[in-house]
Amino acid sequence: MNKNLISELKAAIDAVVKPYNKIIFFCIGTDRSTGDSYGPLVGHMLKKRLNNPNIEVYGTLHNPIHAQNLEENLNSIDTKNNLIIAVDACVGRLESVGKIEIKNKPMNPGSAMDKDLPSVGDISIKGILNISGDFLFISRMQNTRLSIVYDLSTLTANTIISLFNQENIKEAAYI
Repeated sequence: MNKNLISELKAAIDAVVKPYNKIIFFCIGTDRSTGDSYGPLVGHMLKKRLNNPNIEVYGTLHNPIHAQNLEENLNSIDTKNNLIIAVDACVGRLESVGKIEIKNKPMNPGSAMDKDLPSVGDISIKGILNISGDFLFISRMQNTRLSIVYDLSTLTANTIISLFNQENIKEAAYI
């Protein structure tokens, strides 16, 4: 387990100043594109292994959140009184491929494809799955190796699960 990622996620959650009732993981992507399945894979793993009544997971392999239903799903949750952690795939520099980026700011899903979708999250977790460049984004994501997506999804889910399985975070994370 990557203790640095656990520490980064804990620090991001601790830095949130708004009061919240629950933590909601909003996992974005589709299983119709290998690279874009990162979010639904993370959501699927969390849904199966994270058993905490104060945590909800949206976006799984069976019920993905993608461009066509993102706004509808976002409108169905209480974003003002819950901590929203958005999870999505992205492209980046070659040296960043295979890394996870955690930030205390919303993400802009679909921005690589010039889609006009709402920003999502109080915290964002991005899995960098391929390099950006002159290829079309869709082509890059469809040609991303499944092994990279699976390994990064597993690392992300295990990081989240490890953090919330620690006794001191189970109750202390909620304001």
